[in-house]
Amino acid sequence: QFIRDLLVTDELGVLYNLPNNPDSVVVFKDMIAPILLNKCTPCHNGTQIKGGLVLSTQEGVKEGGENGPIIKEGKSFGSELFRRISLPPNHPKFMPLKTSPLSFGEVSLIRWWIDGGASYEVRLPDMPIFEDIENFLLRDFDYDPNPKPYFEIFEVEAANISQIQSLRKKGFIVMPLARNSNYLSVRTSQEISILSAELLAELLPIKANITWLDLGNKQVSDEHMKLVGQFIGLTKLHLNNNPISDEGIKHLMALKYLESLNLFDTKISDEGLQFISKLNSLKKLFLWQTSTTLNGISQLKRSMPKLEIDTGFSFERE
Repeated sequence: QFIRDLLVTDELGVLYNLPNNPDSVVVFKDMIAPILLNKCTPCHNGTQIKGGLVLSTQEGVKEGGENGPIIKEGKSFGSELFRRISLPPNHPKFMPLKTSPLSFGEVSLIRWWIDGGASYEVRLPDMPIFEDIENFLLRDFDYDPNPKPYFEIFEVEAANISQIQSLRKKGFIVMPLARNSNYLSVRTSQEISILSAELLAELLPIKANITWLDLGNKQVSDEHMKLVGQFIGLTKLHLNNNPISDEGIKHLMALKYLESLNLFDTKISDEGLQFISKLNSLKKLFLWQTSTTLNGISQLKRSMPKLEIDTGFSFERE
């Protein structure tokens, strides 16, 4: 049975309790089934089975009614369910009859689900979310499908102010990420032309607070990467204009929240891209003036289709 906690029903649509993490949202169970329950089950349930159609269970939706299946995978306009809910309200075959019509947003969500393959297991991150669908999710469900960055989800205690002052005296520019935030953005000043591994290690006592780290153009090497890999709260990392190779990139595998990685003008090759493909949270990657090839980048795109890759000419996105 479909069991949902209904919150609000109005002319704009239905607000439901959805999992906080978009990765946990099963599109049919959490988004489509509640619409069917709210609008269709007065006529199509285990007791009232008009047209031999039961829409109160997943099995009933799959089986269809007296005239066969009501859903054709990938073809909303060939699906009887979509045809009935999108007919003019005065049409004799328009559905539903006993409740208010589906909102434009609800109809659009059902069409989106059917055109996306009508899978009963697919999760929200695996569905293409177009701008209009994202708008419906925000308006009708009060729900943002985009995962929140690490620093908006997890709290961290404030860094020791004396440690921050000491780091600033040594040439680090340490700033709060936002007002009233304990997370920090760190980069080096012009006073530091070459960043030694020993000086980089001075940041480790406040590593839990650092989520943006800019080490660009400071002669950072593969040896430094062993330290960088310990900053597990990083969401943005700039390593551009440094002699970093594939050997150094493999030390970043622990950065499970990393969303943006700048490798402009480094020695990374296609071998390093294999390590990058394991950074599941990565959204943006800067690769211009590297030893990577078009073939290597294409393979990375296939394994990470949502990743934006800047090759120096334009963002490529499938």
